[in-house]
Order: sequence, then C-alpha cells, then structure tokens
Amino acid sequence: MSPLRTSSRIAALLALPAAAVWSPTIVAADEPEPGEECWTIALTEEEVAQGATSEITCGELPPGEDGFAGRSSMIALATHYTGVNATGSSFTVYKSSCYGYTVFTPGSYWDDSISSTVNWSCGSTKHYMNYSHTGTNQIVNSLTGWLTNLGLLNNKTSSIGYFS
Repeated sequence: MSPLRTSSRIAALLALPAAAVWSPTIVAADEPEPGEECWTIALTEEEVAQGATSEITCGELPPGEDGFAGRSSMIALATHYTGVNATGSSFTVYKSSCYGYTVFTPGSYWDDSISSTVNWSCGSTKHYMNYSHTGTNQIVNSLTGWLTNLGLLNNKTSSIGYFS
C-alpha cells in the first residue's frame, strides 16, 4: 500500500468520533500446548471489513451444553493443522452457517503456519496468501471430512474463507 493511501486512511480514522473507531483484538502468538484443542468462531464480512482478526482460543470450549453458551446452531466448518496429513497443532472454526472468514493476526503463531485442512461442513474452504482474502489462493475440496495438504500456500496462509 502506498504511503499516500495509508496517510489518507489514517486521516480518515482520525476524523471519526472516538466511539466510531474500531480497535482489533490482538491475539497472543503463543504456541498451543501439545494436544491442546484450539477453536475460533468465523468472522463476518462486516467484521473483516472493519479490520478484525480471528481470536483463536486454546483449551476448553465456552460453557454451554453445546460448548457455545446455548448457541446450538454452531457447526464445525473446518479444522486447520500446522503439519501435513492433519498433524501438528490445530484449531477448528465454528459458525452457524457456511459463510465466514478466519484472518490471522500478523506475526501470530497461526499466521503462515497452516499445512493441511479438513473441510467439515462447507462447499469450499479457500486459503489466501493475503490478510484481505486476495492474492494467490487454494480451494480445499468440498467433501465432508476430506483432508487436503496445501501445496503452493503451505505455510503461507494469512486468511481463510468458508463458502457454501
């Protein structure tokens, strides 16, 4: 991005009332403990447009009979792994529909570390090289439970989209 465009964006943000400025959640770049389950809820298109990044949590799911405090409509969209053939550390993405995004915080443990994905519920899971869901991409097979080892985007994924 050119310095002029960046300066224009900063100036536009400074012109907003204080209540309108959105502050993204920054996630720790810590590696999960061996065998520790990690998860996140897919972001909406609006959240991504505001600059949100995914908050990947490791440990137990939130309280509630289904693990999401009563949101029983949550489904597993995909599980992403740091190793090939579904090995290494992993996190599962949940949402109530097959439309959403994962955006990694630059420099976090998960950024540029995904090597394989198991697609669970959506027609396609698309890995992108850029945080803005643009640039080089790789679509993961739509078969439920199908494991795909990433080729060109192995350890180069910065955002992921989930689509029906």
